[in-house]
Amino acid sequence: MPQDPIIAPEGSAWPDEAALADAVAELEAALGTTLPEPYRSFLLTYGGGAPYPLIFDYAPDEDDPERFLDRLNRPARVQELATGKTFGDGTPQGFAAIGEDPGGLIVLLSLHPGDFGAIYAWSATAEPWGGPNNSPDMLVPLGADFGAFMASLYETEDLMGYEHWSTPQRRALQRDLVLP
Repeated sequence: MPQDPIIAPEGSAWPDEAALADAVAELEAALGTTLPEPYRSFLLTYGGGAPYPLIFDYAPDEDDPERFLDRLNRPARVQELATGKTFGDGTPQGFAAIGEDPGGLIVLLSLHPGDFGAIYAWSATAEPWGGPNNSPDMLVPLGADFGAFMASLYETEDLMGYEHWSTPQRRALQRDLVLP
């Protein structure tokens, strides 16, 4: 089992660096902003993927607070989610959906000036954004920025996260995960 953070691509191969640069530029144009560091560098280097360790704490669920970061989305997926095609009017405004757990919990990156780059968890819903059950008040802080969030990921004593992450394809394609 790995000792240091690793990552595997979402698909069957790592994306081409030139293609990643184009995809990140397209995403930033669609969002109308330059992405905050170190998330931007992460996308340019890895293009998304499945990190390990991958467990994070989700405080609102006292009975089951440990969640899996199943994947960090590719730039095209972040852009798709920003358009509202998946969650319609429920899409959080001023955030980029950068990752998800297997159960509908979405990891958001704030694009708001007051907390630009902060990471939150959002329970996905199609209820209109800004309503009583889908508003910024419902978001759960996960980290001051992408680097802090990634540094907070951990493994359990029984290696529950590795069992979830470890597939032959992921092990064959894994790389060290290094953030600036």
